[in-house]
Amino acid sequence: EPEAERRVSHYVDPVTALLRVEVKRGRNIMNLDDDGGSDPYCEVALVDPKGVRPEQTQATHYIDDATDPEWDRAFNFIVAKPYVDHLVLRVYDYDGATSFDDLIGMAKIPIHELDVYKGTKRPPDERWITLVDKEGNDRNKDGEVYGDVCVRAYLDEEYFEHLHGGNATAEVGRMTVDVLRATDLPKDTTTFAVVKMGPYWTRLPSVENSSKPAWKQRLRYPVFEPAARCTVALFEGTASSCKFLGRVKLQLSTMEDGVRYAGSFQLMARDPSSGEIKKTCKLECGMQFNYKNGGSLVARKYLEPTLPDKWYFSPMSDEEKERMIKAHKNMIVERMKHSSPPVNETVSKELLEFSKHEVNIGSIKSSIARIQRLTAGFDKIGSGLTYALSWESIPATALTQCYIVYLIYKPNMFMPSLLCLVALYSLALFPSRYGRVLQRMEADEWLSQGLPFPPPTEEEERRKKEAEEERKRKEEEEEEARKKAEEEEKKLAKLEGDAEKNRADREKRLEEKKKKREAEEKKRKEAEERANAPKEAFNWESINPLASLQKQMDEVFAMITMSQNILDEAASCAERVAGVLSW
Repeated sequence: EPEAERRVSHYVDPVTALLRVEVKRGRNIMNLDDDGGSDPYCEVALVDPKGVRPEQTQATHYIDDATDPEWDRAFNFIVAKPYVDHLVLRVYDYDGATSFDDLIGMAKIPIHELDVYKGTKRPPDERWITLVDKEGNDRNKDGEVYGDVCVRAYLDEEYFEHLHGGNATAEVGRMTVDVLRATDLPKDTTTFAVVKMGPYWTRLPSVENSSKPAWKQRLRYPVFEPAARCTVALFEGTASSCKFLGRVKLQLSTMEDGVRYAGSFQLMARDPSSGEIKKTCKLECGMQFNYKNGGSLVARKYLEPTLPDKWYFSPMSDEEKERMIKAHKNMIVERMKHSSPPVNETVSKELLEFSKHEVNIGSIKSSIARIQRLTAGFDKIGSGLTYALSWESIPATALTQCYIVYLIYKPNMFMPSLLCLVALYSLALFPSRYGRVLQRMEADEWLSQGLPFPPPTEEEERRKKEAEEERKRKEEEEEEARKKAEEEEKKLAKLEGDAEKNRADREKRLEEKKKKREAEEKKRKEAEERANAPKEAFNWESINPLASLQKQMDEVFAMITMSQNILDEAASCAERVAGVLSW
C-alpha cells in the first residue's frame, strides 16, 4: 500500500513463549537392521504448516542396537501467538555416513494443543507418543508397530515475559513522546521516524523531498516496566530501502515524574564505507513520563526482580540464553517485515540493537571507552588532592592541613567525614540532573566510536610519527647486532657439532620411541572415549570442509559476541553504580 507510508502506523511485539521438548526414551522401536535392533535417534522439528518459514530442527544422539533407547535430551524453541506451528518428532535408523538414514516413524503435535506451564512448581507430566508412518498408520504391512517415544513437551509463556513488555495488566504510568521535526539535513530527501517504547512501535508518515521534515506528532504509551527504554530513530528512504540517520534514546528510570525532557538532539550514524561516526542532522523531540498513583506502583515495581522467577529456578546456560534472545529478535524482525506498511529489516535491527548479538568490534571499543570514562573520575580526584595540598590556593591548603591534623588526633572520624564529603558532592550534583539526562539522550560522538577522547591533534600526530621512526631505527640496529651474534654462534656451534652429533642421534632415536609409545597410548584412550561417548547422528556437513570451517567461524563469532556482551554488562553495571551518586 503506497498510501500506508503517508499515515501513522502502530505495531506491537508478538507475545512469545518458550517451547521446551524433553525427549526421554523410546519403547519397542522397530528393528530395521539384521542384528539386535535399529540404531535409533530422534529428530525434533518445529514446522510451519503453510511452508512459509523454514523448519527448525535439533536431534538426539543415536544408540547402537536398541529397541528401548534412553536419550534423555532437552531442546528449546521460541514460538509466538497465535500458535500455528506443529511439533514433529521423527525417529530414524542411523545407517552411517555412506547411506541415507531410514525413517522408522513420526508424530505430529499442533503447538496449541500442548499444556501451558505456569508457576515454578512441577512441569507437565511425560507422556508416551505413538509413532506412525506418513499415511498415519501405527503398524507396517506385517503388523509390526513402529514404537513409542516418551516426551515431555510444554509451552511456558512466563519465561520470556520480560522480552515483550512484561505483565500487561500492571500499568505503572504513561509515557508521552513528541516528535516535532528534523533539521540540518544536507539535501532534500524522503525521511520517516520510528518510535519504540517497550513492546510498542510507531512509524510516523514519510515526508518526501524535504531537508526540514516536520511531523508534529504526540504519542502516548502505557508503561508496564519502568526499566524500559524509549527510542526515537530517524531513517532516510522508503519502507523497502532505507538508511539509518541516528537515534535518541532514554531510560525511563532516569526520568522524574511529570518532567518533560525536550531539545534539539544531534544525530549520528556510522558510515558503512569508512566505519567512522558522522553527524547527519538534528532531531527535535520531547519525552515525559507520568507516574500512576503518585509513583507508588513504580516504587513497588523497582522492588521486584526484572527477570521472571523461572530465570533463577530453571536457568539456561549463557549460550542457550543468547541463542533464544537472538531467536526472539529474529522473530520480531520477520513479523515486522511482513506487516503493512512493512518495517524494513534495517529499522527493526537498529531499534532492537541487534548488533549486540553479532560480532561488532565497535561495541567492544565502546564498552571499554565507557569504563575508561568512568575511571577518569579518579584523575579528577587526584587533581583535586594535588590542588588542595600544593598551596595554589592558600585558604584551601590551610583548611586541608587543619583537617589532616584533626584526623591525627581523631582517626575514628576519617570514614564518617569521607562519607559526608561523598554525600555533599552528590547533593551538589542534584540541581544539574536535568541537563545530565538530556546529555544521555544524545549520542556521544567519541564514545560511539569506542574512543574515550577526541582524535589527536596534528602536533600529537607528528610526535607519534617521529617516535615510530625512532623505534624502527632502534629495531633495525638491534636486528643487525643480533645477526652478527648469531653468525659467531654458528661458527662455534659448527666446531662443537661433530662431537655432539653422535650423542644427539642416540637421544633422537630414544625420543622417537618414547613419542611413538605415547601416541599409541593416546590413540587407545581416544578409542575408549569414542566407544563410551554418545554417538551423534551423521550429517553431510561433517565431511564438507567448507561447512566445517563455517562451524568453526560460528564458534569464534559466538565467543566474541559473548565477550562483547560481558563488557557491555560490566560497563552498564559501573554506570549504574556511578549513577547512584549522580541522580
